[in-house]
Amino acid sequence: MGAQLLQPSRWGEGALFVRQLGPENAAAGLVFLHGSMVHSEYYLAWALDLAQHGILVSLPDLRGHGRSAGPRGTILRYEEHVADVARVIHAVRERHPDLPLYLGGESYGALIAFLASASPELARQIAGLVLASPAFGLQAEISPRLRQAIRWASGVLPFLRPVRPMPFEGVTHNPDAAPLVYADRLVVRRYTLRFLAELLRAQEAAYDAAAAISRPVLAFLAEEDRIVDNRAAEAVLSRLNSPMTRLLLKGAWHAVTVESPGVLTEHFLRFTVQAAQDMTALRIERAPEFLPLTTPWMSPRAF
Repeated sequence: MGAQLLQPSRWGEGALFVRQLGPENAAAGLVFLHGSMVHSEYYLAWALDLAQHGILVSLPDLRGHGRSAGPRGTILRYEEHVADVARVIHAVRERHPDLPLYLGGESYGALIAFLASASPELARQIAGLVLASPAFGLQAEISPRLRQAIRWASGVLPFLRPVRPMPFEGVTHNPDAAPLVYADRLVVRRYTLRFLAELLRAQEAAYDAAAAISRPVLAFLAEEDRIVDNRAAEAVLSRLNSPMTRLLLKGAWHAVTVESPGVLTEHFLRFTVQAAQDMTALRIERAPEFLPLTTPWMSPRAF
């Protein structure tokens, strides 16, 4: 287990904090992006589980989150986060040029990973895409008129933030999660209006970008997701031309890396084999039960 700070190479970039763990002779690698509000530390337990199965896992903090540089909870354009992904993948490739490398994320991180993988240059660097509760649409319905108003207002008052912080209840069944999040000073619970506008723009871009995805996709959807709309995920995933496996996690809430980590590990390992064998069919599965994690969900703070 270790960490590195990727220094900026051009104007407008900031330092990116990246955790990395796994064996020296890894069978495959995974760059996994965190969801909004939290940061990479919340994925350490699942990453340790993957590492025990021979996977080298890289967990970056996107700019404006965790220990990476940037104003908290805001962004000028979502493409900046896509650029962060490219920096991390290139850094991994410099150290492991021949390692089969997968890109993934949860919630907002899954949305950014999806958009990044639509780039032909970046697609050549990865073997597949792993999406956990992708935020292709929110449960809260936003009318076209309201979307237009948000875009206009984000240009006038881009740094406007809500008075009340975002709640964490409803994200996971785990009763220990909310107290940990609320006590964590690195968590972002007040995003700017500009961030919301860019989130909506990224969701619209994902629908159009789906046809450009050229790598196999493994998607995990939570059956009882209270944050994102699975119908939006279905609409985007149905436009894929690449091989796709979708897994519906029975009874799971939004944070599937917490809700059902054993299922994610099992199917990701299977996915790496399937991707290597050139998956050819769309398969829809339903997980009958949650598989336990071989390590505790939250580890003591390592960095």
